Amino acid sequence: MTSEDMRANDGTIADESPRRGYVWVIIAIAVVVIFGLCLAPIGGWLVEAPFTLLFGWVPYAARAIGQIPSHGMSIALWAGGVSAFALGLHLAGRKFAADWQVRQTVSVVTLIFAATTAGICMIGVGHQASWLAHAPKLLEPEGRRHYEQRDSEVDLREIRYGMKTFAEGDAGALPRSTFTKHGRPLHGWMTMMLPQIGRMDLYDWLTLEGPWDMNYQDPVFDTEVSQYARFRSEVSRDERGFAVTHYSANSRVIDADNVKRLEDVADGLGNTILIGDINDQFPAWGRPRNGRDPAIGLNRPGGFGSPYDDGAQFVMGDGSVKHLSQNIDPEVLRALSTPQGNEPPAQYQDPKMP
Repeated sequence: MTSEDMRANDGTIADESPRRGYVWVIIAIAVVVIFGLCLAPIGGWLVEAPFTLLFGWVPYAARAIGQIPSHGMSIALWAGGVSAFALGLHLAGRKFAADWQVRQTVSVVTLIFAATTAGICMIGVGHQASWLAHAPKLLEPEGRRHYEQRDSEVDLREIRYGMKTFAEGDAGALPRSTFTKHGRPLHGWMTMMLPQIGRMDLYDWLTLEGPWDMNYQDPVFDTEVSQYARFRSEVSRDERGFAVTHYSANSRVIDADNVKRLEDVADGLGNTILIGDINDQFPAWGRPRNGRDPAIGLNRPGGFGSPYDDGAQFVMGDGSVKHLSQNIDPEVLRALSTPQGNEPPAQYQDPKMP
């Protein structure tokens, strides 16, 4: 017997290599942690960037999975389709190779799913790379303002689309705040349209008969809803710890006694403000009567305004988005605020909008 064979048959010596591998893994983890702690005060982004690239998909996947409607029939059809495909693949494998095994079928099916997922991810990476190549430099003030304004525009369009979808399923009625028969507030209009913006997971947890700010409702209203908040805003919680929104409705339209449906907007949907940016006194998104009067002026306390310039963005009743300067003619702003004012169509075009 050679010395190599003796070493191979000696359990103590044979196990040294795997143990050394574990030791190196532990050392590598310790070095990364120490490196991160040392650099955090002077450049935490050096550590944050690689970790975000490697594991940033985890919270996104958790949020996305939570927004997928869990319909029993759809799940059953998906499971049946995958099972039928796997069975057909296995039978085909046995036909052409007598030693084909179940684990080979499982491996092929898993590989197909992985390849499909990777292809979708690569498409997303390509879109983001193209956007970054043509976008303004985000590290420059003008670039940040452009990004924040674009993020606000996307949110406003999604909220308005949710309202439209809500109305289509409720005989044309707009989402409204709810109250008890004695007038006690229950839920806000943003809560009522959660299913229409893809947050059925939150809506299913609600107790609609109870007030929104009761303790048993906290898991819902402590949750930040991306469509209701600007990305990376400095304010994400109110004084009670509830997740806030950075948008409010035109109080002359939403929750107004004389406007129940979009058809009640007599001045024209394209000439009437529906929802807009706010820049102070951010309310919890679940709070009833989240509305403000645009006619009081822009960037004034308790009114509409934005953090990125001297005006604000609004989505109109027809879904179009307009940027309004705080120097807008007060009469034009009032005309855009009233749904049934019988004013002539407001002829206003902000130079910042195409």
